Amino acid sequence: QPSGARVTVNGILRGYTPLLLTTVAPGAHSVEIALPGHRTFTRNVEVAPGQTTVVNVRLQPRGPSWFFGLHIGD
Repeated sequence: QPSGARVTVNGILRGYTPLLLTTVAPGAHSVEIALPGHRTFTRNVEVAPGQTTVVNVRLQPRGPSWFFGLHIGD
């Protein structure tokens, strides 16, 4: 959540959410899910042989950015 987030596995774009991947080899994989205006989700996921691995993610919106100027002295 939300839909339309970019999904990369081991640095390779695999599609956009919602997404079902059926050709992921067993082993450890780096998964990144990103959507503009939201915090990026990154996790190492272990895929076991013959098993289904589910990654459910709710991306959190980014808060506003604040910049402060500070003048000290004369």
